[in-house]
Amino acid sequence: MGTLLAPSPRMELTSAVPAAPHPTFDPELRASPLTRRVVIVGGGFAGAALAYHLLRHRSSRLRISLIEPGPRLGRGVAYAVGNPLLRLNVPASRMSIDPKHPQDFVSWAGADSDPHAFLPRSMYGTYVSQRLLLASKENPGRLRILRAAAVGVCSGPAAVSGEAVPARSVQLEDGRTIYADHVVLATGLSARSRGASLPRDRRILDAWDERSLARLPQSGRVLLLGSGLSALDVLRLLDASDHRGEVVVLSRHGLLPRPHASTPGSFAIPPHLLPVPQRLPALIRWTRNLVAEAQQAGATWQHALDALRPLTQQIWQSLSAADQQRFIRHVRPYWEVVRHRAPLDMVERVSEARLRGAVRVEAGHMLECRPETNALRVVVRSRNGEVREERFAAIVRCLGPSLDIADAPPLFTGLVRDGEARVCTTRLGIVTGEHGRLIDASGRASDHVFALGQLCRASRWETTSAPDIVRDAVALAELLCSSADSR
Repeated sequence: MGTLLAPSPRMELTSAVPAAPHPTFDPELRASPLTRRVVIVGGGFAGAALAYHLLRHRSSRLRISLIEPGPRLGRGVAYAVGNPLLRLNVPASRMSIDPKHPQDFVSWAGADSDPHAFLPRSMYGTYVSQRLLLASKENPGRLRILRAAAVGVCSGPAAVSGEAVPARSVQLEDGRTIYADHVVLATGLSARSRGASLPRDRRILDAWDERSLARLPQSGRVLLLGSGLSALDVLRLLDASDHRGEVVVLSRHGLLPRPHASTPGSFAIPPHLLPVPQRLPALIRWTRNLVAEAQQAGATWQHALDALRPLTQQIWQSLSAADQQRFIRHVRPYWEVVRHRAPLDMVERVSEARLRGAVRVEAGHMLECRPETNALRVVVRSRNGEVREERFAAIVRCLGPSLDIADAPPLFTGLVRDGEARVCTTRLGIVTGEHGRLIDASGRASDHVFALGQLCRASRWETTSAPDIVRDAVALAELLCSSADSR
C-alpha cells in the first residue's frame, strides 16, 4: 500500500491511442437544430446520478447518452455486489439520490423504523438503478444507453453529411463516434495497479471481486493486504462463514477504520475558530482543537469532523501544492480512518476477534510472495524492521482505490496528450475547475468537457462518497440544463 505514496513514474502521455474511426452519422442529430446532447462516459453511481438529475429537470431540448460497457447501471464498483453482508458505510438517512427528498432511500428501503441503519450495498445499487429507470420512463426518448467502452474524447468535425454537429465527440471501442455538446467523464474508481507484487495463483484473491471472494477458505491462516474498509468487508465474510484460523491484516500503518458515533448528532464550528488555517501544520493543530471543543460541548469527535464536510474542498484548495503532497504522504492514512468510518457493530466485532487472537493487525509490508504446494510463503517486513517468513492458505488484496492518475482509463491519455487536460502536480488526477470543468494545458476551463466524482479528487479531494457525488451531480445537471434551455 505504501508504495503508492512514493514518487511514481510519470504517466506516459505519448502512449498510443486508438486512431479516430471514420465518423458514423448519428441519426439523432437530425431531430432538431435546437436539441442539445450530453454524453456521460460511465454508468456507475456518478453517471447514473447525473443522468437522473438531468431527466428530472425535464428540459425538452436535452438528450442524454449514457455510455457503460457493464450489464447494470448505477452500481459501479461499490454497489455491484450481491452479498447482503457487504453494507454501506454511510447511514441510510444520508443516501438519498435526490437532496430535495432526503428520506427517499429510507422510504424506498422500508427503513423508517431505523433511518440510521447501515443497509446492504446491493440494496442501494438496486435503488439507484430503479430511480434512474423510473425517471427515464417518465421522460421517454430522452435517455439512451450505449453498451460499449469509450476510448477517446476529441473535437468533432464541423459537419457530417452537410449537417452541423456539436463541438465534441466520444469514440467508442466498437468504432462508433457519438457527438455531443457536452461530455461528462464519470468513470469512477480505478483499482491500484502497483500495490503489492503478487504472482498469479487461485489462492490470491481480490476484495473488489465478489466472485473471487467466494473462494475464501473455511480454515487456515489468511493474509489481508490493506486495512481499510475493504479489509473490514473481508473480515465480515470470514466471520459469517465461521472461518477457523488466524487472519493477519497487514498495512503500512496498521490502522483500521474508526467507528461512526453510537448516536446521531451534529456540531457547528464555533466562530472563534474561523477562518480555517491554510498551512498544513497549523491545520492539524486547528483540527485537534476543533475536536476538543466538540467533546467539551458534549458532542463527539465524529460530529466535529462531520462539521468540516462543507469546508473540505475549500480547505484542500487553500493548501499549497507542497502541503497537499505532505498531506497525501504523511497525513492521509490517519485522516481516512477517521473520515471514512465503519458501522460501530462491525468495528466492535473486529475488536473482539483481536482480543481472542483470531485477528492480528500489523504495521508493515510484504517483500515477497512465493506459491508452494500447500501454502503461500510470504516474506514480511514489520514497521520496526524485523523480517520474517509466514505461510498462508490465502491472500486477499484489500488495497482500495488508486491514488495515481496513471491507473485511470486509457481515454485520459489522449486528453492529456492533446492538451485538453493536464495532470495535477499531486498526480491524484486531472485538474478540474468549477462544476468539474476540465482545465487544459494553457489553464483554460472547458465549456464542453466535465468530470464528475473520483476524477475531481485532485482539485476537490472529497469527491468519492455518495452524498458528495449527489451534490455535485445536482449542480452540474442544473448548469447543463440551463445551458440547453438558453439556446
